[in-house]
Amino acid sequence: MTYLYDNRTLNATRIMNTTDLPNFTTTNETYFVYHPPASDIIMVAIYVAVMVFGLIGNGLAISVVLYNPSMKTASNIFILNLALSDFLFLLSLPLTVTFTLERQWIFGPVLCKIHLGLFGINQFSGVYTLLLMSIDRYVAVCQNSLQKYRTVRNSVLACSMAWGFAIALIFPILLYARNDDTQCFVNWGGGVEQSVASAQTFTIYSSSLGFFIPILGICVFYALIIIRLKAHKAPTASTIDSNRKRTRRVTVLVLSIISAYVTCWLPYWSVQIYILAQGPRLAYSRTLYAIYQVATALYNINSTLNPILYGFLSESFRAGIIGMLTCNPISGRQGTRPRHPEKIHSVRKSLQSSGNKSDKAAVSVHLDSDGTAAECLLGNGDKKYGTDTEM
Repeated sequence: MTYLYDNRTLNATRIMNTTDLPNFTTTNETYFVYHPPASDIIMVAIYVAVMVFGLIGNGLAISVVLYNPSMKTASNIFILNLALSDFLFLLSLPLTVTFTLERQWIFGPVLCKIHLGLFGINQFSGVYTLLLMSIDRYVAVCQNSLQKYRTVRNSVLACSMAWGFAIALIFPILLYARNDDTQCFVNWGGGVEQSVASAQTFTIYSSSLGFFIPILGICVFYALIIIRLKAHKAPTASTIDSNRKRTRRVTVLVLSIISAYVTCWLPYWSVQIYILAQGPRLAYSRTLYAIYQVATALYNINSTLNPILYGFLSESFRAGIIGMLTCNPISGRQGTRPRHPEKIHSVRKSLQSSGNKSDKAAVSVHLDSDGTAAECLLGNGDKKYGTDTEM
């Protein structure tokens, strides 16, 4: 639910079929905007498709990580957390579908708070999980001294903190969520002007902490990654070159997930900021509402995209699905010896016999949290090349 204004009365206008959005207000003189039946049918079709494909896809992502021991790595914990967040959000879509068809809220106050709360949790926990994933990529590519902290335990702790932070951020929604005979909404209380001002403040609060600030952090970390990768030339050893390519594949996968998130959520926040900037001058128009519906559809679709990206970009994910379906999980013990010690020996020998004096320095091999050769380091301590076996 969002808020628009009528130029003549300055009353907040509640728009039906958008109760899954927390930024809205209500007044004693509220009136409703009529939705053409075709609009309802299209939105319901989108909700149902998103729910079906999203639950299947995210369910597979969760199952693959949990079923295959070797895929329980530091990076995959973040992917697991993202899939869990989307899965819980998708469980609330039947409430949205029912409301869209019935045009009234029939589920009572408890489910109203749960419904709006799941939207907020998905919004905040999702973006902060993406921030954690970009930090993890930065550490994997650029900070060898911090590699020891890339453990499954620390990833679980970081995800738990992200969930706790998300719950704290949506506390105003849970506190002020209300329902009447027709709607589930956030009632900020007070008169028209106070209610509108409160809704505007919450828009700034949620858009800043729930989108723009974390996205800015993500951009900073990926800029540092790109700078680091461009600063080093490709190695001559084929094994290291292969490892570097695998690291880049994981980095591309994470970047694709982040890009999909920004693409799907930016239109929604752009509409919210436009409404905020217009204030009482904004009048309802079918064009604006059509744009708003597209933005609503996009952020719902985002919950189904990640498993598709895993399938197209990750060989490990595809192998994990096959292993799960054939009852043959991917083997491997976390934190044990490297899977290919003979290759590591070959890399070490190749570097130490190099004609370049800087390459004759002592070479060390860093083991990632899943027991694979994660980084090959020259004696000067600068990371040159990396690999990942995550999803």
